[in-house]
Amino acid sequence: MFATLVAAFIVIILVNRSWTRSVIAMMRVSNAALQWVMIGTCTFLAVVLAVPFARRLFHFAPPHTTDLIISIGAGLLSVLWFEWVKLADNKSFVTLGDKQ
Repeated sequence: MFATLVAAFIVIILVNRSWTRSVIAMMRVSNAALQWVMIGTCTFLAVVLAVPFARRLFHFAPPHTTDLIISIGAGLLSVLWFEWVKLADNKSFVTLGDKQ
């Protein structure tokens, strides 16, 4: 589903803002460009999924609630596993730094 792809791209943008800080910590850092991208992306996605003319233009079927929940869940899982990778990488970096 298109919403999953869009959610994945949003997750990639949020996670790749920092390799040492979490997504939550980075959300506290003001970034006007990120805010505009997020607002524009979410607005475009909402229009494409909700407005019948836009759905027909892009040849999308009407979204089902279950599909949207799965899409959002996939995006959240993407954040969680990548945040875990960053945390594990940072801990191994600190552990290696302590040994030297």
